[in-house]
Order: sequence, then C-alpha cells, then structure tokens
Amino acid sequence: MVFYCFFTVFLPVFCMLRGKRAGSLKVRFEMRTGEFDLEGNVFLAEGEKYAIKERRKVKGKPKFYLIRCEPFQYVSSLFQVDPEEFRFDHEKRLYSLKKKGNKVAIREL
Repeated sequence: MVFYCFFTVFLPVFCMLRGKRAGSLKVRFEMRTGEFDLEGNVFLAEGEKYAIKERRKVKGKPKFYLIRCEPFQYVSSLFQVDPEEFRFDHEKRLYSLKKKGNKVAIREL
C-alpha cells in the first residue's frame, strides 16, 4: 500500500512542484560518429534521426543547435568554426560536425 501511494500520489505531486512531469527522465544516449547523408538539415545516424536547427532569437547563444528527433532531445549548441564546420559537446565529450554538400561528418575530438 505504501509503495502504491508513493508512485500514484506523492511522486506526481513532487514532480509537479519541481516543474517536471512524472516519468520525464533525461535519456542518455551515445553520440553517433561517422559520415551520414544530409537531407536539408536532417540526417539519419545509425537509425537515429537528428536535425540541425536555427534559433529564432539569438541573444548570447550560437545561431545553430542540434537535436535528436525521436524521441525528442536537445543535444547541444553548435559553435561555428568555419562556414560549414561546427563544434559541440555531448556528455562531457567534444565533437566536430562538418557539412560536405549532401553529407555530414561527425567525429569525436
């Protein structure tokens, strides 16, 4: 009975007070490296769909950022090094993202 009450009553209320939905945990994933086909600003890396997005309002943040589409997760801001090359960090690791025509190359630095 105590176990049941915790998950049905106390946990949802606690999460609501903290501004989070019950069950919304940050999912950790390994960043895929290699060369992938780029269609517009979307690419598929080993079955995972990623998108390079552009911020509408740029105030002290980089213009571009990377997201994983399904399930949705913000990955990182993209710091521009060259017109077609960016740096970003994920899970305390530094990566390079380079656009080459209709390809995108991601490598760990």
